[in-house]
Amino acid sequence: MADPADNSAKIAAEVKRKASLGLKAATIFLSSRVKEILSVPAPRKLVKPKYGAPYYRATTPATPGAPPRKLSGQLRRSIAWEMRQAETVGRVGTNMVYARRLEAQGHRFLTLAVEMYQNEIKTIMGRAFQVGGNI
Repeated sequence: MADPADNSAKIAAEVKRKASLGLKAATIFLSSRVKEILSVPAPRKLVKPKYGAPYYRATTPATPGAPPRKLSGQLRRSIAWEMRQAETVGRVGTNMVYARRLEAQGHRFLTLAVEMYQNEIKTIMGRAFQVGGNI
């Protein structure tokens, strides 16, 4: 007969492994949804300065409370995900300096995605624990 302590360690390891897989899938899902939120293009016009290269500028400011609109796509391209602390923490974010200011000034895109898709995230994470669960 197998030692119950051996089984509990195996069960704990399997739960941790499945939780890690579910968290990773949910993190990737959230990253994609954030990019979708940032994919709405802004109305823009071409500016031709006297010196330097021409560039595009938004013709209207972003609506207060709405996510930022895409002008160059730099913010959307910078969205990334990572797993940390032995696959127990999933992070979605950006390294763009102005992203924190956008979130703080009411042009939320990261927190908006978490709020909008919280049920889907829970479902994805729970799917890892279903028998024969396929993430």
